Amino acid sequence: MCNTPLFIVKVPDRYLPEREYILRLLFQEWLGQRIDLQIHAASHTEITVAGHPARLMVSDVLFQTPEPEWLQASSLPSRPLRRWQVLREVPEARVCEETLPLLYPATPADTPIITWDMDGASIDFDLFGSCFFMLTRYEECVVPVRDLHERFPARASIAYQEGFLLRPIVNEYLEVLWAVMRRLWQFLTRPERHYRVVPTHDVDWPAIGYKTPWSLVLRGAAGDLIKRRDARLAMARLRAKVRGDFASDPANTFDWLMTLSEQRNLRSEFYFIADHTAGIRDGVCSLEQPFIQALMRQVHQRGHVVGLHPSYESYRAPEQIAREFSRLRAVAESQDCVPSRWGGRQHYLRWENPTTWQAWDDAGLDYDSTVGFADQVGFRSGACYEYPAFNLHTRQQLRLTERPLIVMDCTLFDYMGLSVDEATELLSLVAQRCRMYEGEFVLLWHNSYLLTETQRQFYREALHILSEG
Repeated sequence: MCNTPLFIVKVPDRYLPEREYILRLLFQEWLGQRIDLQIHAASHTEITVAGHPARLMVSDVLFQTPEPEWLQASSLPSRPLRRWQVLREVPEARVCEETLPLLYPATPADTPIITWDMDGASIDFDLFGSCFFMLTRYEECVVPVRDLHERFPARASIAYQEGFLLRPIVNEYLEVLWAVMRRLWQFLTRPERHYRVVPTHDVDWPAIGYKTPWSLVLRGAAGDLIKRRDARLAMARLRAKVRGDFASDPANTFDWLMTLSEQRNLRSEFYFIADHTAGIRDGVCSLEQPFIQALMRQVHQRGHVVGLHPSYESYRAPEQIAREFSRLRAVAESQDCVPSRWGGRQHYLRWENPTTWQAWDDAGLDYDSTVGFADQVGFRSGACYEYPAFNLHTRQQLRLTERPLIVMDCTLFDYMGLSVDEATELLSLVAQRCRMYEGEFVLLWHNSYLLTETQRQFYREALHILSEG
């Protein structure tokens, strides 16, 4: 990086922690450039490259918000959003569609967004503030809407309401920035990225017969017969209970999942529940059971990853998260299955901004993968890259990184109620968009969502779509 040109980035003297966070993330971590942040008296961001005369000016909107209005409704983007015909002005920009929604435009709708002159260029929308807004989940600290599980629903998000939830809009903004910079400084290069698929599995119910109370087994078997019309599944559930045999339990799909991942050179991640704070919602198994510990050893020995799945009531209880992580870590150490990095996902995708991120950071976890919507597939944070979390209340970047969740099994078939063909089409679309930016496609598929051949066949097809297109 020492031979990389030095960007001089001058910013107004307001919201400096927020500016430094987003600028270092975009320039250093994602574009691989060196930057020197400076303060100036102007009301925009000015970007130059040391030793070169051209200047790029980027409008400032979000970070011009008066402090009493910060994290207030008045600071949210004005609706409806302006749609920019981006390819007319920057045809080389890699974007998902011809028009790009702008969260914080700085000029009227009938004026160009990019202007060029003898000195350089101007981007007349708040590109940096818009990226900050999406990545930090700013609106979730402002909009009070929650669902039955106290989650911020996709339908309350500006991305869903303005129709860009299926677009990694932060990646698109980044590509616009890069395209303009490359026109100004044609010698610029950036590090290569490589698209990758990350299959993750929340181990809510490692078994549905073995070590499961009779009341739940019988209720499940009744559902197999009446709702699912699958007598074979009902018998398998009952057989695992009667025989006390984990190997034959229908939800014991772990070997099958790992084998499928290994065939495609993928590493699966399995997130284990370490405590029970909400009764049956947290399942019935514990880390102390020998079959769970044997499963953790098997996961690690085969080159896959053990992670944390904090219980239902933990998402706004920092001490509980720390306790559960300590418990999982102790078991992992005793079984010699400690991962190189500790991560996982909150149970039921229950997540509060910034409480949960801060709790994970304080507990010593390395990455989280909760930030995806339960009710809709898409890019909740607008990105398909891992990135450092930022606490909007303390105004500090955390050591913890977020690995955004893009697709969950029950989102497709339960929440959205899609057919197999519809789910396949949607999965193909978001995979293609993630691949466009050499991103990281994080998939959540529960081991207990593979009870029938139809479910297993769809998962096979999903991995094929994600891995090979």
